[in-house]
Amino acid sequence: MNTEARNNIHISKEALQTAQQSLQAAASEVENTSMKNQITTQLSQVTNCLQECEKIASGLSQHTNDNKR
Repeated sequence: MNTEARNNIHISKEALQTAQQSLQAAASEVENTSMKNQITTQLSQVTNCLQECEKIASGLSQHTNDNKR
């Protein structure tokens, strides 16, 4: 069960990293300040979500390691 959860978190992290890179590119290219602010806000949200997924992945790995002992 945890293995499948870890796999899904990994897939989510990859998708979030792609979104993060795309938003960073968009923020650096956009000319309209209002739109740049909106993109930057979304970039912050994606970055926060990515950090949370990394914590979850770490917790799932730790839980698996604890169960093996």
